[in-house]
Amino acid sequence: TPRGQDVRALVMLSPVEKVPGVHVSKPLTYMKDRVSFLICTGERDSFDKGATKKVNQYLTGSTDNKENIFMREYPTKYRGTDLIGRRLGVETNIMNFLKLRLKSLSGPTYAWRDRKNKLLD
Repeated sequence: TPRGQDVRALVMLSPVEKVPGVHVSKPLTYMKDRVSFLICTGERDSFDKGATKKVNQYLTGSTDNKENIFMREYPTKYRGTDLIGRRLGVETNIMNFLKLRLKSLSGPTYAWRDRKNKLLD
């Protein structure tokens, strides 16, 4: 959807604090009270330089949503999608997070519904 109002959960693998022209704090400030987050990172990731912890601080610093923000560190040097498929438990943690934060939700607000493509009408 245009503004992402249907986003309920977000998994971040080795997030960075900023890339040229984009700083992560602004979108995270908007989303942190509306979305559940799982942040995954390698403990020995030499490229991280504290960025993952800063992203976690943006999310947990001034919000009432702290119970919906999780950070997991894994005993590895890998980062990003390289964390997947290494038998570190990343996939299991992601699946459990998504089941808890999405699949177990109930009520009309959370019910899945198909949308018509307005461009096809």
